[in-house]
Amino acid sequence: MRIEYPAEARNVDASSREFARKQILFLIDRVTASSWYRCNTPGAELARHGHDVLVKDRFNQHDLNWCNVFVVQRLWQPTVLDAIEQLNRLGKLTVFDVDDDYWSIHTTNPAYKSWQPPGALAALASSSPASS
Repeated sequence: MRIEYPAEARNVDASSREFARKQILFLIDRVTASSWYRCNTPGAELARHGHDVLVKDRFNQHDLNWCNVFVVQRLWQPTVLDAIEQLNRLGKLTVFDVDDDYWSIHTTNPAYKSWQPPGALAALASSSPASS
């Protein structure tokens, strides 16, 4: 799946020194209400303001080379974490969107083992220069 928002209807002067056009890649698991609200909608608005935006459910090295902003929504597979590490080393902006409080999952929750150290949260924290 690939949704492209070409930045054709610009609301800013792209020749302005204040405008720094970005190539933004949103990576989603699949189209859901959450991904639509948290990725597609902001992506369309960013394109309207002059940025090039892709929303995809798969990525490759070409995508990583293309983007200078990488937004990941709730995907913690090793290949995604490796991509975040690679982009951080290159000085590219990475955003990992977790719309739940995974740090507080109770030990009786079946998801606890996949998120708690040495699970996805530990891998994500080690690959990110800063977290919030």
